[in-house]
Amino acid sequence: MTTKTRAELVADYVHDVCRAQTEQARKERLIVLLKDLFKGAEAAQIISDFVSGSEHRITNIERPTGKGSGAADTQYHSTIIEFEKDLRKTGEHAKLQLCEYLTGNWNSRVRLEFTLIATDCLVWEIYAPDFNSLTRLGVLKPSDVRLEKCEAITLTPCSDADKAREMADNFYFFLDRHLFRLEPIPATLDAVRNMFGHDSSVYRAAIACLNDLYSKEKDSSTMQVAYSEWHKFLSIAYGKFDASEDVFLTQSYLSILSKLLAYSVLAGNVKLEKAEINDILTGTAFRKHNIQNFCDDDFFRWTADTTHYDALLP
Repeated sequence: MTTKTRAELVADYVHDVCRAQTEQARKERLIVLLKDLFKGAEAAQIISDFVSGSEHRITNIERPTGKGSGAADTQYHSTIIEFEKDLRKTGEHAKLQLCEYLTGNWNSRVRLEFTLIATDCLVWEIYAPDFNSLTRLGVLKPSDVRLEKCEAITLTPCSDADKAREMADNFYFFLDRHLFRLEPIPATLDAVRNMFGHDSSVYRAAIACLNDLYSKEKDSSTMQVAYSEWHKFLSIAYGKFDASEDVFLTQSYLSILSKLLAYSVLAGNVKLEKAEINDILTGTAFRKHNIQNFCDDDFFRWTADTTHYDALLP
């Protein structure tokens, strides 16, 4: 039997989903596609977890009538998916449901960096909450959460072969990035922006963590020296610099990210342990590779301070 190409599999999927009459039928067709696209034991386990996460019960949802519960269409690992029959008509309802499920997890102290997805299996929208505001609150209500769309993809019937292949490839890597994470992601500018940029859930969660620590430690001598020296240097460099804590924390985040990315290129695709990450932030890891002065005692060295470093770890 001839194996279908990725483009053919996705084209068949789009055709079937367009004809599906119910939300459940669309979801079942998606599971068939996932099994066709993603092979191997690891992918099979993720698909099994995906199926097992259907109608996941979530408690501690604060509603006007009191504490309640709900069933997420799918919740597995750190992913919550709300399925709709037609997202164009019920997109706001999907967002409200995602807010409820996120707050239910938060109030149950399941505070993962969730990937929030609303979809009708053709239109896929990725949302991220404002983590910075969430960390300032205790018990959350759905109305406390502000979701922002950070990525989207739409599938349509396509007769042009080249465009169909491009759409299928984009969808494959979209699914892998948000559901599987099996494929290495090409280090393009768009990929780095999507994974780590201002609209990414990684950035939002990291800034919330940095802000929480900074708020607690801003009066310490270590933090005051770091901020003061940073402000002074950039004022000299630019002639005039409008400093703010938000900019300082964003640049701290970028400093951490750039060091981790540089080391991943240097050492290859390796899983880093706690001590290795600290060595990267202090520069010790680079000196072991005969690279000197890559991480001097810059303004963002405070993130590698023993007390601060431990607090920033998940």
